[in-house]
Amino acid sequence: MLRKKIISILVNSISYQDAINHVIKLAKDKTSSYVCFANAHMPIEAHEKKAFAEVVNNSTLTVADGMPFVHAFKKLYNIQQDRIAGIDFMPDLISECEKNNFSICFSAS
Repeated sequence: MLRKKIISILVNSISYQDAINHVIKLAKDKTSSYVCFANAHMPIEAHEKKAFAEVVNNSTLTVADGMPFVHAFKKLYNIQQDRIAGIDFMPDLISECEKNNFSICFSAS
């Protein structure tokens, strides 16, 4: 899957629906993984904190949550990138999980 560097983090170039499908496939395959929803603050934080950069850059999937990433993909790489906002993604992912009869668990720490 194509990943492009935006300042200090690697962000996947993926459509909204393909991101949903990818997460569902990971669940079906029972693959341990995590997804980061990159906002405008994250590249600066990653530039300043190496540990944070490693967490983001080692994710299974890092998606363009903010419009600055959508614009950066276009300007830097001439790629038309979907905005994949976590607030939109979660209800759609939960719906897909229901269709696939997956259990969902939330934990607060």
